[in-house]
Amino acid sequence: MPHCRPNQDGDIIREFLQVLKAWAGGAGAWRLRYSITDDSAAEQRGVRDAFQGLKEGATEVSHFLCRNHSEESLKRNLKGPQCKQAFQYLYSALYYRHTSMGCEQSIEAAMRAAPEHKKKYIKTEWWIIRNLWAYYARQHSCLLLQCMTTNVVESWHHSIKTHAEGKAQMTQFVTGSWY
Repeated sequence: MPHCRPNQDGDIIREFLQVLKAWAGGAGAWRLRYSITDDSAAEQRGVRDAFQGLKEGATEVSHFLCRNHSEESLKRNLKGPQCKQAFQYLYSALYYRHTSMGCEQSIEAAMRAAPEHKKKYIKTEWWIIRNLWAYYARQHSCLLLQCMTTNVVESWHHSIKTHAEGKAQMTQFVTGSWY
């Protein structure tokens, strides 16, 4: 596959999802209700653009972020002893807070505990999008409480990429010989 510029990745993901949606019978046939992606802005935009919900006469799609990817992002951005307490508050919101109010209290506590240079990060990357990653946002659905990560898909994708027969199968999709 040719190298794509980062700002085009969301367009490529959208196009792929639109083809997949058409293959499954169109917007009316594929009633996607939930989407879980990692913390990739391109993936989030691709899903948002491909499944416009009520605009295209379909069900509104609720988008969530993978809990494991969110935790990895936390670990990367709030590492070190000066961020330990802020990390613990956000970790609690990610994994244990069952209500919106409890989650907000944990995030506010994280902002108070964080070093000054991390407060803006917490506000823009955690507070504003809390409904995408926080545990409380999934409480209404037993399915969402069971499926919180993209690990199964990523594991399958990894096995295809690392085994010779998987690479051969993937080649047919890249060359277009599958249809």
